[in-house]
Amino acid sequence: MDINTVPMKFGPKGSHISEEKQTIIPHHPEVVQIAYPTLEAVHPGQLPGEIYAYYEPVKEPWHRRCMSRKRIWLTAIILIITITAVALGTALGLTLPKKKVESGNVQSTPSNPSSSAYPFATTSSIPSPTARPTSIATLSPLAVTAWRNTKSPNNEFSIQLVFQDDQDRLQSIMYNTTFKEWRQTQIAAVAKKSTPLAITRFYHGAYSSMGTPNDEQVELFYLDQKNRLSEWNWDWDANNFTGGPGSINANNFTAASASRLTTYWPFIYYQDQDDYLREIRYSYGYGWHNQSVDTKIHECAALGVVPIAQNNARVGVFYQAQDGRLKEVQRDYTSGDYSYEAHSLSQAIPLPSESGPSPFTAFALTNLTTASALDTYILYQDSSATIQMQWRYEDTGWKGPKTFDALKGADNGTGIACITMETAAASAPTLRVDSDIPRCYFQSGGNVREVEMVRDGGEEEWRVVGYLPIT
Repeated sequence: MDINTVPMKFGPKGSHISEEKQTIIPHHPEVVQIAYPTLEAVHPGQLPGEIYAYYEPVKEPWHRRCMSRKRIWLTAIILIITITAVALGTALGLTLPKKKVESGNVQSTPSNPSSSAYPFATTSSIPSPTARPTSIATLSPLAVTAWRNTKSPNNEFSIQLVFQDDQDRLQSIMYNTTFKEWRQTQIAAVAKKSTPLAITRFYHGAYSSMGTPNDEQVELFYLDQKNRLSEWNWDWDANNFTGGPGSINANNFTAASASRLTTYWPFIYYQDQDDYLREIRYSYGYGWHNQSVDTKIHECAALGVVPIAQNNARVGVFYQAQDGRLKEVQRDYTSGDYSYEAHSLSQAIPLPSESGPSPFTAFALTNLTTASALDTYILYQDSSATIQMQWRYEDTGWKGPKTFDALKGADNGTGIACITMETAAASAPTLRVDSDIPRCYFQSGGNVREVEMVRDGGEEEWRVVGYLPIT
């Protein structure tokens, strides 16, 4: 796909926009397009789905970790005391006991079954793959997106999940219900170790003069080795399984070294080097606009963004405040104004630590009784490594936290990714119950577990779908 350019005319106050020209579509002019017959499942007529994710990388080099600057001296003092104690113990002939390491049996990772393959999970019924995949890092960042082909007789859908391996390479694994199989490919993008990942997508038909009406474009955002915000994208209607770099790369937007990323098209949020929350918005015809939200957040703060009104009229931006509590600020799409919602969220979650940020994600589903309204859900991992859920029906206030058997057994510090479908497409302007794909992903024993929410009579339950066949 060719990139057209137009002279830059304006941008919001305080924005940082690249020099004289901007691309009018976030794509690279020389994307290599390769078709694989086994995954030609993104059919013409496929309607859009949308997801963003907030991912919990860990084990970065010490200068990139989330340890508070104010705690460094305290850590140094504790380290000196510990070294002195060990030296004294050695001099007195003392020996510290070694922790016993137990090894378990290893089984192969099962292929992903259909969502009806497992009943509601109990602690004993959760399937337990024990073959640890080698192409995904321990506590890898995760990002996932999905879209449906509503014109197909069975309303087929596709899911694409992105993760990082131990060599810091990005990998993609994609599933389609037509072929009922996952296909894993390596992404040629160069990202920093334990990069945050955020993924979203949009429907070209939303821009009347942009591409064909059925063209689906997936947008992946990550940080490079200099903490610059970077983009990789795919045109799935062109069966483009390779993808290529996107236009945001030319802007040199730089994040804090410990910043997280979150996105819901056309928004991206990250943390700047002064710990302020920043917004990047894509504007058709004018490119990328970067401005401050004027909200200072916790260093290495968990981040998330979801639609809270149909047609993207309002989005909710979740962040970990300086007091460590999870909070929300809402953005009006038309005016661009930010405000705190009436039933304000103020949930205590674990503080970011040396090993990484607090695992967290958010997603939205259509309200079961009021089709014009959206429900909001958040998942986070508490201090005992248990994944908890809180939720809000329309604007009725927050409920929970509550956990479920299918969410048990997550690795401590795992990334969590969930799917939210699009609510701003020209041909499907609102989220619908029959288009929702309420699935989430996290690591358990190093494997990526797929779980699905079932809403029956107003009650939520989670069941295990399976484990992704990552090699």
